[in-house]
Amino acid sequence: MAIYVIADLHLSFAQPKPMNIFGENWTNHEEKIKTNWNSTVKPDDTVILPGDFSWATYLEDTYKDFEYLNELPR
Repeated sequence: MAIYVIADLHLSFAQPKPMNIFGENWTNHEEKIKTNWNSTVKPDDTVILPGDFSWATYLEDTYKDFEYLNELPR
């Protein structure tokens, strides 16, 4: 079992805010997160998300971001 902590995902599925404005290495960052998560996190691991996972400013705009996080293996 391992413990991982990841923050500042800055997801924005409801109100797209492309992260590649900060550089080309941010292009498709959601897919990079998912790929690395799937190759690293195992079912008996614990992942802590302390915050800034969404760019949303309104709760209703976070639903798609939560759906994305729930699709990641646990």
